[in-house]
Amino acid sequence: MIRQLWGRFRKPKSLPYLSHYEHILGTALEFRCRAESRQIAESAEQIALTEIDRLSAIFNAFSADSELSQWQQTLRKPVIVSSELAELLFFAEEWRIRSEGRFNPAAERITRLWKQAEQCDSVPNAKILATQADEIAGPLWKVDVPNSTATRCVDHPVTLNSFAKGFIVDRAALAVRSLPGVTDVVVNIGGDIRHAGDQGVRTAIADPFNKADNAPHL
Repeated sequence: MIRQLWGRFRKPKSLPYLSHYEHILGTALEFRCRAESRQIAESAEQIALTEIDRLSAIFNAFSADSELSQWQQTLRKPVIVSSELAELLFFAEEWRIRSEGRFNPAAERITRLWKQAEQCDSVPNAKILATQADEIAGPLWKVDVPNSTATRCVDHPVTLNSFAKGFIVDRAALAVRSLPGVTDVVVNIGGDIRHAGDQGVRTAIADPFNKADNAPHL
């Protein structure tokens, strides 16, 4: 933890709390909350960190031990999965359909093809690209959300990275907000931000037209 700040006011109903962590989901975590006491705020912080660790163990595509990786070892048979994995798989497939394939969790297969070509200083064969694009057109899987089962339909590597971090941020913030004595919470992991509470929050946005790291925010 880099630093913690605890605000003190005269007879406050809630006090502000701030902490920073590095190397959380490959980036930085900023945790803010308002709570009735420092003890409650510190408990809230631990709840957020625990929830982040728990969900990371489900969705981490880079870990062979994650639930997502273990599920990818199955094929064409319904498998009982956690409610969180079932929900995210359902949303990912729904958005693949809505976007008419512009969003596709199985695009990892095409990415690997380009990386292999890069190592050989070449361009992938156009016919192979077209064939693989057809193969990942879907459906990728079938999900029964009420019964928490998922059936993998095609043997392609997939990632849920485009959804997972935001999902984890949401769940961590909501878990903290439900804690008695917490009135407001902000969880920011690498720019994926979730606020839960009644207070307004100002969020700075980097200027997309200025490449300088120290450029003023919008």
